[in-house]
Amino acid sequence: MENAIPLIDTAPSSNGYIVNFVVKEPKAFSLGLKAGISTNGDADMSLNAGKQSVGGRGEAINTSYTYTVKAAAPLPLGLILSASAQLKNVKGLGDREVHLLDRVYLGGQQDVRGFGLNTLGVRSENSCLGGGAAACGVLHLYRPLFPPQMFFAHAFVSAGSVAPVRSRNIMRDLQDAQRVSIGIGVAFIFRNIFRLEVNYVAPIKHCVGDSQSTGVHIGCGVNFL
Repeated sequence: MENAIPLIDTAPSSNGYIVNFVVKEPKAFSLGLKAGISTNGDADMSLNAGKQSVGGRGEAINTSYTYTVKAAAPLPLGLILSASAQLKNVKGLGDREVHLLDRVYLGGQQDVRGFGLNTLGVRSENSCLGGGAAACGVLHLYRPLFPPQMFFAHAFVSAGSVAPVRSRNIMRDLQDAQRVSIGIGVAFIFRNIFRLEVNYVAPIKHCVGDSQSTGVHIGCGVNFL
């Protein structure tokens, strides 16, 4: 952990002070991908991998991993094909269950569009309890508008699923709980950092109890699939 970044915070409680600490060990590899869209006319690809250890709040330490890969390539007629995929996994290093705040979640306009923000995962009544592993992928077809480096029309399909923290077969659980949505819209990218999307989205596969809706959805941020 040569590049580890420690983050420590304290918060008062009825039993004194609670110390929360996070140790992040980022690893990143990039080959020219610009906000998920190849704007230089060449095929681009990037891979990001990160590991972080979390402790505090009285729970055992957790270790989480996130792997993200993005690729884009130009097509005839000025079209751009872009694909993104992300895998997340969190494990408790003790006997206690992973805290709700440390679990993995999906849903929202930055990954599985058409579903409520962080609402995909194991559910209890109307609450989402997250999970221990998640997989998500998004396929885009872009058409540059004006200005061509910042404004794009796009059609997409997104899919993702979350496996429970105590899953005995992660691959099977991820396969059984797939959510899928399709949509069209426009994407505005500012300086290859900030992104704004206005899309018409239709979830075509969901599970009982999911917070999902067909219609216009707006999303903004910096970490989009």
